[in-house]
Amino acid sequence: MSRRKKKGRVTIISIEKKGTRFKLKRPSFLKRILFKANPKKKVKKPVQDERDMKIAKKIDEARVQKKEWAKVDGGTRWECQKCGWCCRQNWRVNVTWKEYDRLKKVLNIEQIVVDPKTGMTHPLFEITDACVCLDTKTNLCKIRRKWPYSCATFPFGLDPKGVLIYSKWCKGIGEGDKVDADKMRKKILKERKRAGMDV
Repeated sequence: MSRRKKKGRVTIISIEKKGTRFKLKRPSFLKRILFKANPKKKVKKPVQDERDMKIAKKIDEARVQKKEWAKVDGGTRWECQKCGWCCRQNWRVNVTWKEYDRLKKVLNIEQIVVDPKTGMTHPLFEITDACVCLDTKTNLCKIRRKWPYSCATFPFGLDPKGVLIYSKWCKGIGEGDKVDADKMRKKILKERKRAGMDV
């Protein structure tokens, strides 16, 4: 089944129904290339019993990023407080296809987002109240060695120009030692490579 919103903003590529659960099927390389080459191609309407699948909401990414992110400077301090705050938010976590293959049995990944600029697709999973991988007694992740790029690098990231940034919402910002920008940048690039991203 394929579903597509107007103007190709958000698309669910393929879903397979098994009993009362839905299984996300990764689109083939050929299908992804064809979609990229011809994003306005008409697709069949979904059958009635699959219309209850969630479709990722369109959000103003630029507005969110401006409110949440700030540039790391020489005075930026950070230390993880092990408070579990970041695992208890209603996040929309983007994962790569490599991460999807690794985590599909652990995480409830039921959505696919299409980047309207590039036509590239990636899976998405939503956290409601608390992540399924959070150990609520210790506030630690149960899949720490397998966790996705977004979790491994939070609250830090690289903007499109390669500038190191941090989330102002993290409780650990302002605590501990000063952030070693070079070391953190290397860690992020390492995690991106592990996730199968273009570094």
